[in-house]
Amino acid sequence: MSLDAPDVIALVSYDQLSLRGSPWRDTLQRLAWDLLVIDEAHYLKNKSNRTAALYGLKGTDEGIQTSAERVILLTGTPSPNHAGEMYQHLRTFWPGVLRSLEHPDRPMTEEEFVERVCEWRDDPRLGRVVTGSKNVAWLRERMRPYYMHRSKRQVLRELPPVVEQDVPLAVSPRDVLAHLNDDDRRLHGGLMKLDEDALSWMMHQPGTPLATLRRRLGELKVNGTAEWIMERLDCGARKLLVFGWHPRALELLHTRLMEFRPVLVTGATSAQARARAVECFQERPDCRVFVGQIKAAGVALTLTAASEVAIMEPSWVPGENRQAIDRAHRMGQRDSVLATYLYLPGTLDRRILDTMRRKQGQIRELLQESA
Repeated sequence: MSLDAPDVIALVSYDQLSLRGSPWRDTLQRLAWDLLVIDEAHYLKNKSNRTAALYGLKGTDEGIQTSAERVILLTGTPSPNHAGEMYQHLRTFWPGVLRSLEHPDRPMTEEEFVERVCEWRDDPRLGRVVTGSKNVAWLRERMRPYYMHRSKRQVLRELPPVVEQDVPLAVSPRDVLAHLNDDDRRLHGGLMKLDEDALSWMMHQPGTPLATLRRRLGELKVNGTAEWIMERLDCGARKLLVFGWHPRALELLHTRLMEFRPVLVTGATSAQARARAVECFQERPDCRVFVGQIKAAGVALTLTAASEVAIMEPSWVPGENRQAIDRAHRMGQRDSVLATYLYLPGTLDRRILDTMRRKQGQIRELLQESA
């Protein structure tokens, strides 16, 4: 079907818009559209190719959005990390929100907006680094005329609730430190002394020693996590989802749980193998555990055969953890969902979970969500 036909619905993925030299941007922009629906709009939070294709580099006079009479943005997590991530949407559609007493004649620049709504620190190598949100009540009131927030509880009233809990693994801090080498023990001790803002900043810097230490801590959680899962399954849980971050830790966990016929989905899993894993978990009673990498298996899958979810290694982005939990908490689920965050007590692993929780609270405040 030609896109020039009078009645056309075009479905285009972000991947297509991000490809260098993709014809989709120019093709879609030259046509007049009655409605542009941008799903998972939180992916348009920076100056990526997909953001430039949809919003243009200047926001109001470029991009596919200029060809649409109406635009609807859909997202469950409009600001995955902090309030500053709202900037691209605001400067494109509602620049008036970005005007203030200090700047009544023009919208704030991104740097000025981040300074207004984010906690940050200057790093000599990386420049301004955001560590959290602030002034969220001010921003929420300014955005109120332009967005509609509906919780899952409001639109799926028949869906049972989610109960979240943080559970320590039966592993002592002494045993954890004993399995680290001398350099990692020194690093662990230094990181434990950081304040929460400094730790939050380090959590988002790629290639830092913290990333390596976190991978090692993930591997040290495998045995404790496996024992906890076995106990849950022995105590009556029919099936269980478990999510983590590092493929090696997930592979080790998958091996430890072989008696429960587990399936494993990571970024290396093909689309066909992913579909087979989902079908096996959903349909076969003897397949009792789904082991998934948050980035690879935390979206687009329906895993309602389980009503328990364990987060072995949480993402530092709260919305990604929630998306993983929603694999079970979605249409078709008949039971309340118990979501458990597992942590190593008395270690950096616990502090990372606390820091993620603080960020989660700031995002909920922006949206006026209840816990």
